[in-house]
Amino acid sequence: ALPISANEQFARAIQQAMMDALHEYGYFPPDRGIHEDADAHHSGDFCQFVVTRETTVPAALLEFLFLSNDDDARVLVDMRAHVLMARHVADAIDGFMRSRG
Repeated sequence: ALPISANEQFARAIQQAMMDALHEYGYFPPDRGIHEDADAHHSGDFCQFVVTRETTVPAALLEFLFLSNDDDARVLVDMRAHVLMARHVADAIDGFMRSRG
């Protein structure tokens, strides 16, 4: 597995990109930051996500908005928001990979 710092750097780049996209869209949700796999719990039990644990490349699990939140849900059904989020996240991934050579 990669050192935590590489995964953290990757996650921070994506987090910032998503917040930038949402702000460009005109939506200002709370910034919940990034969390380690070890912080994730499911029904009170420890849970590490295999998609981020069993890899040798930088990995991040994205969860920025929630359908259970009415304001978030309105953003999630707007194609303009989809395009902005996708573009910003893709640019962040590209920038991160270029920075690693």
